[in-house]
Amino acid sequence: MQTKVNSLRTYRRRYPNRAPAPKRCRSGIALVWSAVVLGVMVLMLGLSIDWGKIAWNVHQLQNAADAGALAGAQLVKYDQAGAIQLAHDIAFENVADQLPVDAATTPQTNPLSGNEEIILGRWVRQERRFYPTTAGANAVKVIAKRQEALGARAPALNLLFGHMAGVDTVDADRYATAWSRLSSGAGIICLADDPSVYPDWRDGDTEMRASGKFIIDVRGVDAWTKAPIIGDIQVNGASMSLNEPALSVDGEAGEIWAGEINVVGWADPVPDTSSWQSLYGDPAAPFSVNPEAPTMIDPLVDVAPPDVSTMPVPITATIDRGMVAAAGGELTLERGYYPGGIDLTGGGTIVLPGGPDAVYAFAGAGLAFNGGALIGDGVMVYVTGDPDGSKTGVPTPNGEIRLRGNPQIELTSRGDAGYLPNLSGGDGIALWQDRDNDRMATILGTPGSFIQGVIYCGYNPMEVGGNAAQMGTQLIAGALRSHGNLTLRIAYDGRNAVVARLSVLVE
Repeated sequence: MQTKVNSLRTYRRRYPNRAPAPKRCRSGIALVWSAVVLGVMVLMLGLSIDWGKIAWNVHQLQNAADAGALAGAQLVKYDQAGAIQLAHDIAFENVADQLPVDAATTPQTNPLSGNEEIILGRWVRQERRFYPTTAGANAVKVIAKRQEALGARAPALNLLFGHMAGVDTVDADRYATAWSRLSSGAGIICLADDPSVYPDWRDGDTEMRASGKFIIDVRGVDAWTKAPIIGDIQVNGASMSLNEPALSVDGEAGEIWAGEINVVGWADPVPDTSSWQSLYGDPAAPFSVNPEAPTMIDPLVDVAPPDVSTMPVPITATIDRGMVAAAGGELTLERGYYPGGIDLTGGGTIVLPGGPDAVYAFAGAGLAFNGGALIGDGVMVYVTGDPDGSKTGVPTPNGEIRLRGNPQIELTSRGDAGYLPNLSGGDGIALWQDRDNDRMATILGTPGSFIQGVIYCGYNPMEVGGNAAQMGTQLIAGALRSHGNLTLRIAYDGRNAVVARLSVLVE
């Protein structure tokens, strides 16, 4: 022991500035910890790269869903099968993880099954909600999927470093819903920008008013595809600055069946409330109420009116009950211009024979029925006048449509009867009040009446009531007032559609 101490003293004397050598650690723990930390860092780096890759792939899926939905929504109101196919084709133009995005075009036998990847439905603006349905569809939802269960068509997204954590792929999906913003096929159109210009309009600046216990039904069957369709309601009134709504609906007992209600101005109730829910004809597929909508032009603006100056004049006097009674209670008229019009009170029937040139024009009393019946299969009834004599050389006051007292009205347009080839345009008009005639048209109390064709009063106000079985396949008025226990059935069939393709992403 003494020897070791002496040796240490001797070492310190010889090397006074040197410390004794430390004892070596031979366990290797630092190397182990370094390897662990390095492995974790590599794993984190790999996962970060995978996270970035997946985020990019998901962004690609979202782009594909957006593009497909926007494309499909441009066609959904005209061609549902075409909308589905176009949504697929445009989505397929996009690539995610080096594969085209293939959204399946499975037929929508059950839109709520959750298996479809392209879904048609209705976007309800006031609820900010998408309802899957093919009835009156106005929107398209596209779900872009990459899932292991879909196999080679759309396999799960690959990870670059995920195998380090035991995960090689990841499922992903993104969706988008696009809405067809513009109305195309409207069953009811109110054309006037400001209805206060009409001398007989009693509701100020409210262009369309519905009150009481009413049913407004714009469901029909497409004239060409024979598929069920639902028409829109278009109100062009832009009276926002006049403190009056363009559309006013007052009646908790009311019921509306429509695809969309488009209002250029604003509506009462305000569409962003729940007040409209009680008016849904079908709560499972409600209509959307869209204020500040684009104006719709008159789809018949280019149709030339009948030229009364070239028509024969079979009878100059006003046709009344006595004239009908003298004919045995049923009077058959010849086509032509009747400057005295019809003013029929009580019983009696007036028959209008049809044909390709079967146009009957009535001035003076116009088309006034208080009871009685009017039957015309394959005709156009034109209510007009010649106040200054410029048309016929003989001044004649404007007539008006005035159907009251439960008359029986059965009219079919020349196109609907098959005498003329078209349903759109003038061929499909059954009842027309002259564009220069701004007098109020009235159709009240016509139970059981049936009109197949367009009622065209686009430049004058209308008042409607009663319970007709069908009041035309399209109703075009300047302004419209409906009230009381009304059933207004417009069996819209797709005629006079305005091609308007504007789609917007809504979710």
